[in-house]
This record gives sequence, C-alpha cells and structure tokens, in this order.
Amino acid sequence: MKNINNNNSNNNTNNNVKFHFRGPERYYAVAGRQLDEATNDGTDNYLTPQSSPLKTTIITLLVLTILACIIIIPIARGTFVTKPAKLKNNYTPAVFDEAGIIDDEDALLKTLDEYHKLTGICPVIYTVNDSDWKPGKNLKEYTLFRYDRDFKDQDHLAIVFSVNQVSSEKTTYKVAAIQGQNTVNIITIYTILHFKNMLNSGISKGLSINENLDNAFKFAIKDAQGKLNPTTADNLKNGFLEALPLIIVSLAFIIIFIVVIRKFIKERNAWKEDVRKDPRLA
Repeated sequence: MKNINNNNSNNNTNNNVKFHFRGPERYYAVAGRQLDEATNDGTDNYLTPQSSPLKTTIITLLVLTILACIIIIPIARGTFVTKPAKLKNNYTPAVFDEAGIIDDEDALLKTLDEYHKLTGICPVIYTVNDSDWKPGKNLKEYTLFRYDRDFKDQDHLAIVFSVNQVSSEKTTYKVAAIQGQNTVNIITIYTILHFKNMLNSGISKGLSINENLDNAFKFAIKDAQGKLNPTTADNLKNGFLEALPLIIVSLAFIIIFIVVIRKFIKERNAWKEDVRKDPRLA
C-alpha cells in the first residue's frame, strides 16, 4: 500500500510538471529552464540559470538602440543642414573697446566689415576687464548676457576678450564667443572650434588683440568662401568635416553592438555546453 501511494505521488508530480523537448536537452515549458529530475519531493529544482543569455542581450540591445537614437538623431539633424547662404540684414560690425587694449580699431573694423559683406553675419567685438563680470558669472555666461542685451536677432557673432592685469608689466586675456542661431549654416561646429582654437593660440603666443583677431578672421573668411562659393574640393572637404561627428558616433555604436552580439554568441554556446555536460542530465 505504501508503494502505491509513492507511485501516485510521483505520477501527480510528473503530471503537474510539463516538459517539452528540443534536441538532446530537456526544458521546463514555461520559463525555458531545465529541471533536475533527480528530485521527487514535489519541488522544482533547476539545473540552468533562470534565463538564457538571449533575454539579457535583447534588453541590452534595446537600451543601446534607444540611446543611439537619442544621440545620433540630433547630430544627424545638425549635419544635414540647409545649404549655406548669405544672411540678409543691414547691420554694421562694431568694436566696444571698454578695456582699452585694441591698437588699431579702424583696421579691425575693416576686417570685420569684409566678413560681414561676405556672409551677412555681423561680428561685434567687446573688450572688458575681469572685474566687469566677476563674481557671479563665468565669461561664457557674460558673453551670452551681452548678446541678449544688445541684440534682438540671431545674425550676430559676439566675441568678448576679458583682461586681467596681473601686474604693471603682465596682462592676461580670456576669450569667449556666442553665435546667433541663423549663423550655424556658415559657422559650423568645425568652424567655431577652429576659430576659438586660433584665438586661444594667439593669446598663448602673446599676440595683440588686433593680430589675434586678424588671423582668426582670415581663416573665417576663407572658410566661409569655401561654403558660399565652393569648388568641388570644398564640397568634399565640407561634407566630410560636417559628417565627421556623425560618422564617429555611429561607428562607436556599431562597435558596441558587435561586441554585445559576439558576447551573446559566446555565452550562449558556453551555456548550452554546460547543460549538455551536466551529469544529472545524462
């Protein structure tokens, strides 16, 4: 009688636990997990992890895809901008030398006017003392404040040089720039980074404000000519430089996707191999 009860108990357990077969491996039908058939106490003891590497990989790829869209779409929109065209306005470039450090204002205005006539972007130069904006702001915030205070449009390029009189014989400078939204087709990310780098390089070399700005705007004028009146070489160069951030970010995500997929394949093969070699499944 005792043996009959045990058999009935085992039969009930087997009836409650449903299996399906896939190759030489046995899986629990609901969760995809392998059961240890050596236990007959009515509990489910599993030989394999709760889920295969596939579930984790799908979640990882989904998160990466969302992240890629969040990052790549704005970069792509900034890359494939409208064809550059000269802005139409009647503004006049200006210099506000509040710190008194510009040697030849007329010569500087001539350079700024040349740039404005070519691009329609109106450059305005400010020189201030550090004490004019410290404390309470950094130079970038102060430059934005001057732009918003002085201009109600998006066609200007505001450049602020800030002077720090370290001693009677030594003066140091900082520079910041803010561009209006309408200028982005001509002053691209590459342009503004190179322009600022030239300004900072001129400061480190000890150039005067006039020399520094003259060098930077010579580059800006040549860069703008290549955009507004491009040769075939200019088109290729501009297209590559503008697409470079998008190319770099896209390649980075492609590499990450490949690494995740290769890791999944490796873990999946190891997971299956461990299952096959488990002595309890023999």
